[in-house]
Amino acid sequence: KISDAKEDWLHPGDLLERNGAFYTSESAASILFMGDSHMSQYSQRVLNLYQQGDSKESVFLTGGGCTFIPNLVEKNDKKCSEKSKLLKEILLINPIETIVIGLCFNCYFTKNDNSLTYHESDQKRLLLSNDVGLNAAKISFYNLVKKLSLKYKIIILHDNPVDNRFDPTYIVGSSSEGKRSVPIISNVVAESFPQNLEQIELEKDLILNLSNYATHINQSEKVCPNAVCMPLDDNLIPIYKDSDHMTASFVKSKMDVLDKFFKVTERIIK
Repeated sequence: KISDAKEDWLHPGDLLERNGAFYTSESAASILFMGDSHMSQYSQRVLNLYQQGDSKESVFLTGGGCTFIPNLVEKNDKKCSEKSKLLKEILLINPIETIVIGLCFNCYFTKNDNSLTYHESDQKRLLLSNDVGLNAAKISFYNLVKKLSLKYKIIILHDNPVDNRFDPTYIVGSSSEGKRSVPIISNVVAESFPQNLEQIELEKDLILNLSNYATHINQSEKVCPNAVCMPLDDNLIPIYKDSDHMTASFVKSKMDVLDKFFKVTERIIK
């Protein structure tokens, strides 16, 4: 089960691809989910509820490593630039009311090795691995949210905790083939650990700067209640597929933090 968790990822699944974005149906969408793979994590929960008649029409504009933050150049810049160009088109052809922004904020806005991501302005490239570049990137994000909030309801999905101790590979040891056919030990031992303090402070920083422009949604309370993280659920199954992505199964069964923003008040019979 621990080994299988590494493959527990399903995006876009049965979402319908239209012009580079993924929709719950052929109909126009009123909810836009935008961001990188940390936003994509929710696609199957949204789709599952939609298929039950419990969700509004939605569209996912997401890409691995794509932040949609102006002047932020990512390692997947060509793909992400194309995705960013789609934003204007999606807002034009859909009656979007709410935009949910979800990013690996803990990857971009903390002191990680961001050697492949930089902020570019006035022909200057500032790495996010130093304070000047990091602050410039944050300001660009703040300005994006403020601009979008003039016309849309903005939801900021604060990042899920990121830590190597969530990774199933860390729990059972590594394997050159990616999966282990025979467990390394008969009893899996996965200990709890404290949530990263820098990541906690980042959440406070985002709220401080954007509380007047967006609704803030916390994921950490579900993943690391009381700032204590446990890599396995009650059935001893990992809740993450790697160090920073939750499994599709965990999100579908437990992560209801966004439901109130896309669920319908009365079930739609399909």
